[in-house]
Amino acid sequence: MRLLCGDIGGTKTELAIFTGEPGGWACERRKLYASLDFATFDALLADFRCETLDAAGLGAAGPVVDGRCKTTNLPWVLDATELRARLHAPVGVINDFHAMALGVRELGGDDLVVLQEGQRDVDGPVTVLGAGTGFGCAHLPHARAATVLSTEAGHADLAAPGPWAAGLLDFARRRHARPTVEHLLSGAGLSMVFDHVVDSGEVDASAELLDAVRTAADPAAVIGERSGRDRACERAVERFVELYGSEAANVALRLLPTGGMVIAGGIAAKVLAPFEAGVFVRAFTDKRPMSGLLARIPVSLALHPSTALLGARVAACMLYSNTAAPSRD
Repeated sequence: MRLLCGDIGGTKTELAIFTGEPGGWACERRKLYASLDFATFDALLADFRCETLDAAGLGAAGPVVDGRCKTTNLPWVLDATELRARLHAPVGVINDFHAMALGVRELGGDDLVVLQEGQRDVDGPVTVLGAGTGFGCAHLPHARAATVLSTEAGHADLAAPGPWAAGLLDFARRRHARPTVEHLLSGAGLSMVFDHVVDSGEVDASAELLDAVRTAADPAAVIGERSGRDRACERAVERFVELYGSEAANVALRLLPTGGMVIAGGIAAKVLAPFEAGVFVRAFTDKRPMSGLLARIPVSLALHPSTALLGARVAACMLYSNTAAPSRD
């Protein structure tokens, strides 16, 4: 098989061509793009140049309806029918966290950091969620299921787990009429948490730090990079991870992923210290009277930078197999 696979996000888009078969893949070509450098996905695809494909799997950051996705944080439209005509091969367009959920099963032990051992039900459901440019979540009804339930959980309202978070939500309402999960659990959200930590007087910040963060092209990257040596950045990341753990617990209470919860997305792997120090898990289990139930759920953090791309490969492979299967009529 020769498969085109893509992870299409608001900040970056990664495309790759894989050849081989399950258990024996080779990456023929891979390229990472800055998404905003292209007005349309078609323009980016033209730059990548791919021919003679057996199938394509594309994970896109946005809701997918009838094989069509209008990306949430980009002015792009991906339509499976139109792409099939262009590529002369079957094309599957799926939500990026649908791809992430499929990709998690491709990871090895070294690709995961265990945050909470829990008591895994090997036949139980698995939930994958994470913060990056936005916030995504998908659910596997069974740990080995091919079926994935995609969501738009990032656009739900965010609950405040305590007084500090309530103040943060009030702060967020100055910028957004309806603060959502994604407004605060994302790269832009980390920047807003930092602003609240400073503006509320919780931690002082130097003029040099404020200038560095507020003039940066990517403020969240500056905050994350300086969190090990600057108290204001460190506190902002800790508060962000507390909020992350609390929201993950809300999701877990709704879905009960007894097979495990996996934290993915681009941010967590870049600010590991508070995760490994237990900040996330303490917030995750602080949901009385359900703390004991949440303590039973295994929680891991995915480190692999291309998990969604691996999942797009799984989707492309399944699409090819279903298309190539002989008719039983």
